[in-house]
Amino acid sequence: MSKDRRIYICCVEDRKPYLIAKAKSIFGEEAVREEVKEATLILVVGESSEQMEEEVIEAENSGIPVKKVNENFIEENIYDKLLSQKSQMKIRS
Repeated sequence: MSKDRRIYICCVEDRKPYLIAKAKSIFGEEAVREEVKEATLILVVGESSEQMEEEVIEAENSGIPVKKVNENFIEENIYDKLLSQKSQMKIRS
């Protein structure tokens, strides 16, 4: 990940401390931001809440890219493709 990448973790409030700590350990302390407006990328984790939807709208209005990820910060569409390929490999075996 680029050194100038600044990430905001968008998730439900009760998961935020855990996910922020995990993101800091993966991406680096300096990469994780507390405010949407400070970020260059928004990672949306889990099911949406009203607060999360407001944060996504704020990001989109500011031109900040938004990506839907799982709790391991893997993009959901990529993860789904990997699982699909794994299933197809088992079927062929």
